[in-house]
Amino acid sequence: MTAAVVAVLLRLGASAVLLPHHVEIGAPSPYTDMYTYQQLAGEVVSGAYDYDKGFYYQPFYYTVFLPLIYRIGGTGPWPTIVTQSLIGGITVWLTGMVAAMLFGRAAGIVAVVLAAFAKPLIFYTSVTLIASLQTFWVTLFAYAALRAHRSGTTMCWVMVGLVNGLAVVTRGNALLFVPLALSLLFVSRRRLQHALPVTTALFVLAATLPQLPYSALNYHAHGRWTGASTAGHAVLALGNTPEAPPGGREPQYGPGPMAYPQSWHEWMARHDDSGHEHLSVYRQVLSWLRTEPLAFLELKFRMLLLFWHQMEIPNNISLDAFSETFAQRVPVFPAFFGFMTIGGLALSGLIMTIFHRRHRTRTCFAAGIVVMYCLGTVMFYMLSRFRVPILPLLCSFSGYAVVTFTTALISQRGARSRRGRCAGMFAICCTAFATVAWGYDTYRYNFEAAMVRRVRPHGVHLRISNRVVVKDHGPLTFGGWTPVDTASVDYLEKTFILARETTLAENAVVRLAVYNAAGPAAVRIAAHPKDMPPPQTISAITVPSGLQWIDLPVLLRQLPRGYDAVTLVFDMQQLAPGTAVLIDQQRIYDRTVRRPLQDGIFGELVVELVVTTD
Repeated sequence: MTAAVVAVLLRLGASAVLLPHHVEIGAPSPYTDMYTYQQLAGEVVSGAYDYDKGFYYQPFYYTVFLPLIYRIGGTGPWPTIVTQSLIGGITVWLTGMVAAMLFGRAAGIVAVVLAAFAKPLIFYTSVTLIASLQTFWVTLFAYAALRAHRSGTTMCWVMVGLVNGLAVVTRGNALLFVPLALSLLFVSRRRLQHALPVTTALFVLAATLPQLPYSALNYHAHGRWTGASTAGHAVLALGNTPEAPPGGREPQYGPGPMAYPQSWHEWMARHDDSGHEHLSVYRQVLSWLRTEPLAFLELKFRMLLLFWHQMEIPNNISLDAFSETFAQRVPVFPAFFGFMTIGGLALSGLIMTIFHRRHRTRTCFAAGIVVMYCLGTVMFYMLSRFRVPILPLLCSFSGYAVVTFTTALISQRGARSRRGRCAGMFAICCTAFATVAWGYDTYRYNFEAAMVRRVRPHGVHLRISNRVVVKDHGPLTFGGWTPVDTASVDYLEKTFILARETTLAENAVVRLAVYNAAGPAAVRIAAHPKDMPPPQTISAITVPSGLQWIDLPVLLRQLPRGYDAVTLVFDMQQLAPGTAVLIDQQRIYDRTVRRPLQDGIFGELVVELVVTTD
């Protein structure tokens, strides 16, 4: 309990340090989820919320949790911070209890220390996001399920179901825990066959009850069953289109909105169409999976690596910015734990549990929660705040890794046996920490280009209405877009691979990405240098990022059916001084050639061929 009190004080102190220096805590931008939750909760409190429109976001946080805080303590930042600090302290206590039930008292102590001083758990307490509340629900669910497995009473399993239902209406991926809980229930009640159906039915009923009011209102609003939230298809589309990046934003860009690719808008338009063009996002994801299964799995593999990477991906807030502010004012800040420490130890502990013989059922259940939560995140896309709710359980496995390795070091068993155990555990720890520290970057900069070339040899093909967009480059976010000065290049030759069943119209549009084009950009483009038209001057518009797209018409001369490649030549001699084109160095198909040097470029030109089909 002392650790819980310390955790509460740490969270309150951190909030006091951060609040004067980060306006987004008390007055978030209108473009953030924090602002949205505050506005919706305010409408619920004032009675202005329109229940006839249903619930777009998972509703518990802004229809119950925040309104209760606002009614009792007011709408300022401190009532929310205090409440979330208190449930953060309870979460730390539950973390120790879970670890102790799984691996013993020593592991529980280590887990409590890690959870109390975990940077993400501390910093997300300050902001109006569901991360803190969902962290509490997930940890309470694990604790309640382990207690129910030990006691076996029906009432305990009803409480497990109720907690799971509350977690679902806070964030929908908690639905993935239901099969795990049912499996544990069957194991714990297998000797009481007569009580098993009743206990199972009551568990399912308890898990469903928190969702029923929201689901009923959404059914009334939309005329179909959508569950407690109607945003699932939009979130699913964001991380599962052929253009999707593995994560929301890269840390160097700080907090801000995610990029929405054109395929996302097309998928959403098809999903929202009420006529014969309607095609749900779920069917579109399955269609892409059937068409390019290896490309789909490669994208999910990148997301999996990113989930276990030390990087904190910003969105509404930036943990790196919070850390910098805190470090300047709290000298002992380096003693706090980031995901590098917790993730490395947890991954070590998860691997070591393969050889763990005590409480095998409970250990498999806890590991299953981690695995299902990870897969539930990878199913959509990766942000730092999506990883926070599983951190207490990771702290539990971290505690097991620390205790197991320490025990092996001080063991009084034979020297040869001890050396073997220590060497094996050291190898596991090195592998786990290497994965967390360098796993994603190693794949990104050394293997991604070759792997994508193998699983997607013809590049990206998007069907947008009656147009086909063909490109070889990947997304800007977590991509390899690099400016290349065109001063020494006369021509760039770019080849696009087309689907053989595509019949092209005579005219097409090429969208070329240029960088730092402060003056007019004169670009000539043709299917062959001898067909090069007069220079076409495009008035460039300077944007803050320095990146812009130039649309250029090109004559394709009615290519016949079955034509599977188009090669275009870009005259770079007319570009304004200081203008650069972009090369994606994480895509290498050898379909971008520099002339007159007649050699390839390390990467692919960031350019799109947009053609109209029959």
